Amino acid sequence: MAISDLIQEIENATGPSTELDAQIALACGWQRKVRQDDDGARTVVWRYGRKEGPLPSFTFSTDAAMQLLRTVDPDQKQAGGVSWVSEEKRATCRVTGVDYIHANSIPLALCVAALKVQERMAGDEL
Repeated sequence: MAISDLIQEIENATGPSTELDAQIALACGWQRKVRQDDDGARTVVWRYGRKEGPLPSFTFSTDAAMQLLRTVDPDQKQAGGVSWVSEEKRATCRVTGVDYIHANSIPLALCVAALKVQERMAGDEL
């Protein structure tokens, strides 16, 4: 899936989704690995760089979404802010070099920001 399609899907999401979390991870460089235990049980492990573990809950957790933003921008050149309007159930996010982002929650908005940064950085490398 193209990053632009994933961004649109997240902007239209009504809440957290492990399926979106997996698509975000893959788009941002995570690798999915299946391990078979001694007893034959299969476990999915996600790997980024040298770190392995469960799939982060990017679309549910503000902390995980912030970590995603730091991961796609390891030099931490991004600065920004987020706001939430309870009555509208909409979050707004803005990071350096990216237009305002609107989504159903702060984690979703931060995920879109991270993907837009990832998309821009990938375009710069071409």
